[in-house]
Amino acid sequence: MRRSCSLAAVVILACAAGCGPRHRPAPAGGDLDAGAPPAGDGKGDGDGATEGAAAPLTRDECVRMVDHVLDLGMAVQRARKAPEYVPTAEQVAKIRDQLIAEQLEPCLAMPRGQWDCAMAARTMDALYGCEPRQP
Repeated sequence: MRRSCSLAAVVILACAAGCGPRHRPAPAGGDLDAGAPPAGDGKGDGDGATEGAAAPLTRDECVRMVDHVLDLGMAVQRARKAPEYVPTAEQVAKIRDQLIAEQLEPCLAMPRGQWDCAMAARTMDALYGCEPRQP
């Protein structure tokens, strides 16, 4: 199955954050695999669509998505790798800047439903499930 360029690229770059010199990371802030995605905001009818669902994504929303995907990727790194192989805060900041620079335009064109799904994802598998199906 082929994945869309924007979300897949963000995920790949976030997961690739495992190269270069490392440091001992700060403790992860919670169990990202626990529980279901957060419930809706009460404005929709349960199908994921809300009144503003058709509104185009903003730069701030795209930056939030990059941060969220990077957080998920770093949680995986921290869980699976020895601390010395986890990127430093400085390296993560550089990766974040690169992701924003490279993925802002594709993100701005992303359907809001895909963004909503990505933001609700609590695991990398859930994030990959947000990709549109390709024929």
